[in-house]
Amino acid sequence: MTRIVKKHEARKNEILDVAQNLFYTQGFDNTSINQIIDQIGIAKGTIYHYFKSKYELLDAVVERLIIQMREAIQPIVQNQEFTPIQKFNMVFNMIGQIKFERKEFMLELIRVITRDENVILHQKMVTRSIDFLAPILSQIIEEGIDQHYFDCEYPDEVAMYIIGLSGYINRYLTTTIIEIEEGKKDMSVLINHFKGFERIIERMIGAEKGSLSLADEQLIRDFFITQED
Repeated sequence: MTRIVKKHEARKNEILDVAQNLFYTQGFDNTSINQIIDQIGIAKGTIYHYFKSKYELLDAVVERLIIQMREAIQPIVQNQEFTPIQKFNMVFNMIGQIKFERKEFMLELIRVITRDENVILHQKMVTRSIDFLAPILSQIIEEGIDQHYFDCEYPDEVAMYIIGLSGYINRYLTTTIIEIEEGKKDMSVLINHFKGFERIIERMIGAEKGSLSLADEQLIRDFFITQED
């Protein structure tokens, strides 16, 4: 029984590895199920045994990414040399850096999951982000309360709201990015959006105004500016 489970997981991870690589290198829309099975050398029925659709594959790839984020920020949270303010800033900047390293995939992901027909998939991904990341933020907030950096009565709930809010602003970001690319809006609109997000979070956790710096301005510009050929 153990051997069969191991084989099952090995095949599932193999499919995910190939799908993830193709999504990252050529985009979700440009990747087909046939390309995935051709690279692995399996029958189409085999892949559907593990994943019912390409969107379910995308969901699994994003779950992997969220887990990688959690593993990357855990050492920050556990390091007692950092203040809660520093931890908060470092966690969000680390997440931003991870996204930047997968820039093209993340930009397409935003466009895909904010399509009207993918509203359930979007909601599912936001919920998973809350499940994986909110407990980490809650821990930092509680430390901040104990050390008098934050004034927050409901750290667990506020942590969930912060992650949920950051997930659902993707729809706004998609529209803004398109308008920037079309020359209808300036990059400063996007910068102001992130600055406003910082001020909202400061109020939610009861932090001193201006204490949070959750996103590097140059990183935002580098991330969202369309590269010229």
